[in-house]
Amino acid sequence: MLKVEVRETKVNQSCGQLEAAHDRFLIRIKRITGSCISPIEKLRQFNRTMTVLSWLKANIKDRSLICHYYVQSAISALKFEKQAVLLQIEYPGLNEFSFPKRNPPFQLSPQYTPTDLMECIVIFHAMHFFNTPNYVPPSLKQLTQEFEHFCGVHIKNPDNARWAILHRSNLTRFVDMMRNTLIALSQE
Repeated sequence: MLKVEVRETKVNQSCGQLEAAHDRFLIRIKRITGSCISPIEKLRQFNRTMTVLSWLKANIKDRSLICHYYVQSAISALKFEKQAVLLQIEYPGLNEFSFPKRNPPFQLSPQYTPTDLMECIVIFHAMHFFNTPNYVPPSLKQLTQEFEHFCGVHIKNPDNARWAILHRSNLTRFVDMMRNTLIALSQE
């Protein structure tokens, strides 16, 4: 949209049309940043758009034309939105776009604690029991977040919980309970 307006504006210098196209462009990239599509897909869209804008900027010979300033402004806005997406990836807690909170499908039984759950998560993580859709093992933090949602609990610091589990005196308390339960079930 902005590309067409810049081409036409180079010919007849209609600032009103160019300003309207620029405003639509800013609204669109803000909408993409706030959408539910994956951050990687957002970055792909921004990179494709950045390529077109860079081409436009390179093909405007007269830097004094108003269209040059609009293209430069669009590039700056796109760089900002790209940085916002990168920050959302690095610090999910800073995400300004609050999505509706999902209700957990299950709750942890009262006789078990989040530490018991964390023992299972640590084992699953170490065994690479789960993969992401692109066949990469998830980080401990990602795996913990999914189990937190699934069980309706919150584990404050997964790395500290992992360390505490690996350095306690009874290393496999919960795993031993699971093993004994399986043995008892097999003998029924």
